[in-house]
Amino acid sequence: MTTSTTIHHRQKRTSWILGALVFSIRSCSGLFFDQSVVIDPNDPLENTGPSTVITEPVQFALETDTLQGEMFIPRESDGSFTEIYGFVLFMPGAGSSFTMYEDYLNHLASHGYLTVGLDFASRGITTESEHDLKAQQALDVIAAVQSMDSAYESLPVICAGHSQGGKISFYAASTDTTGSIKGVMAMDPVNSGGPPCFLFPNLCIKYPVAPNTESGQRGIMHQMSDGTGSIIFRSEPDFFTNPDEQFNAQYFYYGSDGQGTDAAPSPAFYYDMGNFGHTAYLPMLCSEQIQLIKRSMVAFLQQHIQGIGRDDYLTGNIVQADIDSGYLNAVESR
Repeated sequence: MTTSTTIHHRQKRTSWILGALVFSIRSCSGLFFDQSVVIDPNDPLENTGPSTVITEPVQFALETDTLQGEMFIPRESDGSFTEIYGFVLFMPGAGSSFTMYEDYLNHLASHGYLTVGLDFASRGITTESEHDLKAQQALDVIAAVQSMDSAYESLPVICAGHSQGGKISFYAASTDTTGSIKGVMAMDPVNSGGPPCFLFPNLCIKYPVAPNTESGQRGIMHQMSDGTGSIIFRSEPDFFTNPDEQFNAQYFYYGSDGQGTDAAPSPAFYYDMGNFGHTAYLPMLCSEQIQLIKRSMVAFLQQHIQGIGRDDYLTGNIVQADIDSGYLNAVESR
């Protein structure tokens, strides 16, 4: 078992009775729709990066569906080509669109990462989540982007997403046979197979990716290639949007035994966001925590992909200051 780094901060739990949206707003220090609040205005990772970002809508005509997406492409200020360090595929939460997360996508692209937002096709009113299909579609989209330009072909791939999108990111990384996927960035990934669980409990245990200690399902993360890095942001279960503890994001890091068995391989970083609401990861709802997440993602990419030491951001004094300020509960790593 690898050595773990752990930083803790005690944070009181709050009531969830006011509803998911109110819970999201209360868990942020800033005002609703206020994007002006920052942690450190001089921090180069929190600030927009040096690259200019151009966007291009794109359709992916796959065998199973035609999916809509958008490419966020780093460029020099004059529009000329610049060095690109990696390719991030971002997938949204269930029932939402990547367009709701554009603050993240623009931020990553400004720091030198080709970033592609992807929307899965709507099936209308259905309880079938088709997570296996979505994971394969993610792999197909990766291959499609790689074939667009010779400059993209050899880029290390990082899958990213929120909620269902975070789970699909790990699903794709667990079933990738090409070795393209080098990392996962997951915001409160949910291990359930389809909502709402209190109405369709048998559907919720479908498509396990992380281990489920209640059902005894092993999941598939043990298939991930060694060295596939990850950063996981986890929130407490909340009644309205992420209620069932057995599907909580903690199992993507802690695994079946609390020690990481059948969970994300090393290197892995785990950010316990405490009572920061599941819907609060949408950047239109939050302030300091969103800045922390954006900054930490850039730090993870720079360390894992570019080889730049960012321990001060990921586990050291910078994130410790965030813990002391109450923006999150704890950080662990292995």
